Formats: sequence, C-alpha cells, structure tokens
Amino acid sequence: MAFNTKPLQDAEALLAKGEYRQASGKLWDAVEMALKSTTQDWGAEGPRDMRRLVEQLYRQTADRDLLRLFSVVESLHSNAAENFMSGEAVQAYAEDARSFIEKLMGAEGAATDAAAPLPVAPPPDQRQSAFAERIASLTKRAARQDLLAELRRTEEQLEAVSGERRGGPVIPGFAAARIAAVMEQVESGQPQRTAGQGLDRYRTWLLSELLQRALPA
Repeated sequence: MAFNTKPLQDAEALLAKGEYRQASGKLWDAVEMALKSTTQDWGAEGPRDMRRLVEQLYRQTADRDLLRLFSVVESLHSNAAENFMSGEAVQAYAEDARSFIEKLMGAEGAATDAAAPLPVAPPPDQRQSAFAERIASLTKRAARQDLLAELRRTEEQLEAVSGERRGGPVIPGFAAARIAAVMEQVESGQPQRTAGQGLDRYRTWLLSELLQRALPA
C-alpha cells in the first residue's frame, strides 16, 4: 500500500538545507500520517495517540523494532518543539524514521492515503474541546509540546484555506480533512462563519493556552 509521501519529501528538502528543527517536525508528520493510514484511525492526534497506535501494532505483529524506532521518532517530535539536537543527530534519526515508515508500508491492512476519501474531521470548536480534554492531564512540559505541534498544523491549515478556498489543492492528508470539514460546515448553513475565521479563533486559543504554560506557576 502507498502512503502520502509529501511530508517525507518536505523533510528531505529541509535536511538538505540544514534546517534540522523544521525537518524534525516534518519527519514526525510523515510518521503520524503513516500510522493513521496503517491503522485507519484517522481520529488519532498527538504523541499519546501515536504511541497507542504503535503499541497496538506491536501487539498484532510482535515486532519490537516498531517500539524501538518509534522512540527515536518521538525524540524528533520533541526536537521540533525545543531544538536541542545537533544536525548530525537529526540526520541519523531521519534514517530511523524512514525505516519505521518502511515497516508500516509493509504492514497488513495499510491504506492508500492519496486515493482514499478524506475522513470527516471536526470543526475548530469541537476540535478545541477534544484537544483541551486530551492535554488536561498532561504535565506542563508535555502539554506545551503538544500545543506547539497542534499550532504548527493549524497554521499550515490556515495557509491552505487562504490560498485555495474551494476545490483547489490543499495540504494532503489529515490536515486536508480538517479543512474540508470546516468548508462543509460553512457551506451547509453557517455562511457567516468562514473556514479561515474558525481556524483563526482556534489558533488564538492555542496561543493563549501556550502562554499559560510558558508563565511560571
């Protein structure tokens, strides 16, 4: 089965330019998309859910390399938020991320992301409630990492919405599904609420939550 390869291609380009922090984030995005496609769990979001999916696959396959390689990928996700790795480390870990994706590509039941219909995703208000519930029990540090990753996704979605509102190309994968769901809401009875406005309100909320976790307790 084939996966959408754009995040991995983006990571390769960033690695070639020496932009290691951004490359770390794209490698995480590629792995996240591959895990969702393999398990068909398109509602999964963030490091905790990705860990759950990996352990689910491990129970099915008994392949310990899945656990080992995913631990490397988790460190890349942290580096995307905090930028603590050397370029040499990111380059080396990128090889492990590729190996992990190759393992997923061989997993039984993998889905073709590019050909499959986009799953329905919640609009920003429901997305906010779900995300708030997910980070409520996390430590300040872990919640901050998830907030940074979600903020990056939201900003990409805003860029896609403002660039091509209807019928045009958007960011592939789950981000596109989120945009499509907001568009559907706009077009089916709430014309005053544009997709961009909804995502922008969600982005503002993310920033306020991030600020609270940046301030001393």
